[in-house]
Amino acid sequence: MLTRIKSNVERELRKIGEEFSRPPLNAIPGKFGAAIDQFVQRKGKRLRAVLFVVGYKGFTDRQARNLYRSAASLELLHDFILIHDDLIDHASIRRGSPSMHACLDTLLDGKNGLRFKGSDLAIIIGDMMYAMAIQAFLSISEDPVRKQEALSILTETALFTGCGELDELLQTLRPLSEVDPKDIYRIYDWKTGHYSFTSPLTMGATLAGASRKDIRLFRQVGQDLGRAFQIRDDLLDLYGDGDRFGKPGLLDLQEGKKTLPVWYAYHNCPAKHKARMRVVLEQPGASKKQIREIAGIIDSSGAADYAEGEMEQLVKKSVERLRKTAMRPTYRDFLIDYVSKMLTPPART
Repeated sequence: MLTRIKSNVERELRKIGEEFSRPPLNAIPGKFGAAIDQFVQRKGKRLRAVLFVVGYKGFTDRQARNLYRSAASLELLHDFILIHDDLIDHASIRRGSPSMHACLDTLLDGKNGLRFKGSDLAIIIGDMMYAMAIQAFLSISEDPVRKQEALSILTETALFTGCGELDELLQTLRPLSEVDPKDIYRIYDWKTGHYSFTSPLTMGATLAGASRKDIRLFRQVGQDLGRAFQIRDDLLDLYGDGDRFGKPGLLDLQEGKKTLPVWYAYHNCPAKHKARMRVVLEQPGASKKQIREIAGIIDSSGAADYAEGEMEQLVKKSVERLRKTAMRPTYRDFLIDYVSKMLTPPART
């Protein structure tokens, strides 16, 4: 099932790439249009599109025209968010290749007297991706009322994600001692959970005509899974291989982000380590050596064990809730297996 869904979504993404040969996208100079298309086509898990399709097929046996093109809209929304996220994080790598703004800087290299940079173009391209996402979503042939409800979820998701990004940045201004798990989970829910899990699942189920009860359960499932997913991402930042996972390691620490492992470490380490964390993480400009030192403090605090325990409980709760839904058994069992395998703790290196 997974292979079939991903294959159909990849096909639709290739079709979307063909739009660069038609107005208005064909006005973009060839090498820049090719760079955007290549970014969209980069290999990925297609997590959000998969959840959208399973959320839909879990509640109906209808064969809606353009279902997979509509599912691809979640991938375009993801690209929109990644492009802007990489700008905020000053990240040069995404999915093992140059981030959008880094790629554009390369294309602009050697041109004299420029009034703009790759980052300026990337902001515009990110906005274009959002428009393309809405356009792709609207292609599905479904009941107009349900379609409007699902579209409202999509646009609401973009708003939540933006608020989550803003909240995360502003939290870096607060002292470590003032941040608590409630603040951290709010960021996880808004920045990651909404667009990665809650929105795809509830959009698909809404289009299919799922009951209000099942939509509410899906919202809770999405929140649990989004939190577990972000905790896993926090651990990857600490222990992951940047070459393998397609983004630099310790980037979140470098940016001073308040994650669950950071919170746990600060409240469960000796006073001298607390002081060191404040010195390094509460001011910008820390060196790589200092960041590695803080990573060592976090590791020795038992934060990874705590985070993994939280992940396990969140996944368990999500599975229990999924079993309470009226989802068709084949798709419910697939979803349980899919998220359980995906949300296993990463290896510590």
